[in-house]
Amino acid sequence: AAAVKAAAAVKAAAAVKAAVEAAVEEAVAVATREAAAAGRAEAEAEARRELAQLAAQVSQAEAELAALAPQHAKLSDEAATLKAEEERASAKLQQLYKRETTASQFSSKAARDKALQKEAAKERASLEKKEKQAAALEAQ
Repeated sequence: AAAVKAAAAVKAAAAVKAAVEAAVEEAVAVATREAAAAGRAEAEAEARRELAQLAAQVSQAEAELAALAPQHAKLSDEAATLKAEEERASAKLQQLYKRETTASQFSSKAARDKALQKEAAKERASLEKKEKQAAALEAQ
């Protein structure tokens, strides 16, 4: 009878041991899930903080850009004015070079005057043609 009692006790102890092991495994699984959930929540909170920082940086950059817009417009206008002045000066320089070349081409004032009158006639004809084109465009 003592052997039967001992066998029953061993069987009961084995069952208790199996139940304890199952409970420990379940506790470990629950703890793992909770840790993962806490990690996700922490990662999500960190991502939200980073997003808020980036939004603040974007707002700051947009404000700086808006503050620079008037200065940019002013500098662009100045650049356009300087470019126009440069083009006028370059055209004047080319005109002067042309006059210099033309002056050295002729052997006398009469030959020069004749060539200049011919060039003036070409320019008048070109002007008349352009005026006619402008009038035709305005008529449309």
